[in-house]
Amino acid sequence: MKINQLPITVIDVFMRGESCSIGPFSTNGQYLYLHDQPIAYRNQHGDIMKDAVVYYSQFSEAKSSI
Repeated sequence: MKINQLPITVIDVFMRGESCSIGPFSTNGQYLYLHDQPIAYRNQHGDIMKDAVVYYSQFSEAKSSI
């Protein structure tokens, strides 16, 4: 198992609600991903949830409707 360090730049961009990608980490401003799997969620109020498993079904539904 490889442990990846989450770059501060990706965290800052995620918290601002913007998009970026560095290595295996990426964000679209609403979700933070590791290898395309959501690891955190940011709602419209700016609240951040670290456990994105609860929101994964919402993400899957939203992605499939695109």
